Amino acid sequence: MNEDFFCLDDHDHKDQVIFYKKDRAMYVSESYIEDIFGQKDIWRSHWCGLTRDYNTLFGPFATLRRVLVDANDYLEDLKQYDLNKVKHPEILKHMRAFFEEAVERDEYVFVREV
Repeated sequence: MNEDFFCLDDHDHKDQVIFYKKDRAMYVSESYIEDIFGQKDIWRSHWCGLTRDYNTLFGPFATLRRVLVDANDYLEDLKQYDLNKVKHPEILKHMRAFFEEAVERDEYVFVREV
């Protein structure tokens, strides 16, 4: 399995969000998730995917187990963010690519917060 790690050098790496699919796992520091998706720049009525789950403590953010998520819903959410306006645009690009590939291949995606 291929694995990608995105952690902030100046933060404790124990808090991560792990995205799994058939042949790949992506580990993202929760500090990045907070910086990008905790900004609430998108109107609450338009929240979907990761933004909704993270800010409302739903799905993978409500349990210690990995949770199957809707890859299309998460990809739609990731595309709402302007790469020129978010912190860590390179992380958002990697996340979009991960979910685009999952949608194209019709793969299941699981997410777990650890």
